[in-house]
Amino acid sequence: MLPVASLEMQVDNQDALASVSLVKESMSSEPKNRPFEERVNQAIHEAAGRLDRESEKLITYLNDEVVPAVREHSSRGLRVAAEKLAKFADFMDQQSGSAPPPPDENKR
Repeated sequence: MLPVASLEMQVDNQDALASVSLVKESMSSEPKNRPFEERVNQAIHEAAGRLDRESEKLITYLNDEVVPAVREHSSRGLRVAAEKLAKFADFMDQQSGSAPPPPDENKR
């Protein structure tokens, strides 16, 4: 199982706080006659851009870090399961009194 810490993404809090303060500054310094909807649309547009950039980082992280780790652990798990099944098959053969098949038949 993967450690939780390896799946956490680093979040740059200073960047997030700076973005929030810039949005607040821009909204407070804008003229009062600018319609509220324009300010909301601008804020949403900026947030959508940040989401696009962050989602690209997330996809890169998943592809570069998470997927290879999952593949490695999955293949290791399959090998362990195959080994235990082979031991179980030997046990069943011993219990029934029949001889196990020759080694060539077990491997492909």
